Order: sequence, then structure tokens, then C-alpha cells
Amino acid sequence: HREAANALNSIAKNNKDYLRVIIENGGVTALANLLKKDLAPDTAYAIVNCLSILQTQESQLELIHTEGVPALIKYASSSDRQLQAVCAQCLKHWAEMNNDHQLVLMVNEGIFIPLVSMLSADDSEVIVTAAELIAKLTMKIESNKEAFFRTEGALVAVVQHLESEASDILHHTLSILGNIASVEEVREALLYTSVNVLQAVCGVLQNGTSELTINAMRTLVHLTNNKENAARIPEEVSIQTIIDMTSSSEQTLLQKHAITVVANLAAVSD
Repeated sequence: HREAANALNSIAKNNKDYLRVIIENGGVTALANLLKKDLAPDTAYAIVNCLSILQTQESQLELIHTEGVPALIKYASSSDRQLQAVCAQCLKHWAEMNNDHQLVLMVNEGIFIPLVSMLSADDSEVIVTAAELIAKLTMKIESNKEAFFRTEGALVAVVQHLESEASDILHHTLSILGNIASVEEVREALLYTSVNVLQAVCGVLQNGTSELTINAMRTLVHLTNNKENAARIPEEVSIQTIIDMTSSSEQTLLQKHAITVVANLAAVSD
């Protein structure tokens, strides 16, 4: 199985016409059915890697119809980090179809458990892949946000990366926090993590790149909906800094978030 998957991988990677032929002749279905078996990590890796190469909208739909997604999630729970990463990468492509029903399905199949484990990996690429997929899954579906929050160790695993010096990890970490902090229970829980979340986010606000600053301000929009957080803002960042961003910034999205934060702070001071 491993040799066959590697051969298909090589063929599809080097010729788009062959890729189409493989898909049209049931290659995705065959690979997905193989994943339902108990395979050695190296064999599973070869098959999932091949599925990643075969990513098209047609092949993604075929993967759904053959129930290949639960199999991918099963192998994402492997102790083999390389296998975990390629499964997450494949699932990330699939999640980009933006089908809410399928995103909920992924969560219901338990995808957050292996993804939270991957956030503690030594390999930064593994962390980025996991964080990017978590951000996608928690972007707008409330039940997914709540499911992530209730996954054991999830909040701790995320906030530890607020101290990361890698901009891509920090970007996805802020995206996740900006997503899940819209849930009131999450905002309250963030007050009691080992990392001072408010301090870390405000630090990015003052020292980050323009993209990180927007993400940090978006996170503050939700954090300052909690009165205790809002009252602590002056301890972490100059209010004038936030006010300046409402008028002098060329970033329209940053302006919008800054105005909302100022409104939240004003509500506390009244």
C-alpha cells in the first residue's frame, strides 16, 4: 500500500493531467478506504500525503462521501508527529471548502483532541498547521468555539503561544483567541490562565506588525466585553494609544476594532 501511494503521489505531483485521471478513476475513494484499516504509521503517512496532493473540490467531496474524514482524524491522533501534521494539513485543505456542516462534523469526530496535542509539538511547522486549522474551525460556528474551550488543556495550550517569537504562530494564536473570546465563559476563563493574556495581547498591540496589531485589537474587542478585563486595560497599555488607532491608522479594520474597544472602555468608566 505504501509503495502504491508513493507512486501515485509522484505521478500526481508532476502532472496535473494525471492528477485528474487518478481522481476520475476512483483514486481518492481507494485511498480513503485504505485509511479505514489499521495501518502502520509510514503507510498511513504515504496515503494521507497522496490525498493532500490530490486536493481539488471534487476530491474533497469524494473524501466526504467515502467517510474518509473520520479516518483522517483517527490518524491525526497518532503519536507520530509527522503523520499528525500531514493529516492536519489534509484536513485544513478540506476545511477551506467553507462548508459549515462539514466543519461541525470534523469537530464532532473529535479533531480538537489531536490538534491540542500538536500545539505542544517541538516542530514549529506542526504547531502552525494545528493552530491554523483550529482558527478555521472556530472562526464563526459557536458550537465549535465552545467545543474547543471544553477540550482538555485547549486554553492552556493556546495561551502559551502568546509568548512565541514566531510571527506565524503568534498570528494564528491571536486568531484563535479572537474567535473563542466571543464566548462569555471563555472571557472569564482567560482571567485565570497562567499567562497574563491581557498583558500579552496589549504587548502585541504596541510592538507587533500591522497584521498582528489588527489581530490583537480584534481580540481586545471581545476581552474588553468583560468588565474586569476592561478595567485593567490602563495598566497594560496607554488608552491614548488605542484612541490614536481610531483616527490616524490607515487600516480600516484596525480603526473599526479600536473604536469598539474605546466604546467598551467608556461603558466601564460610566
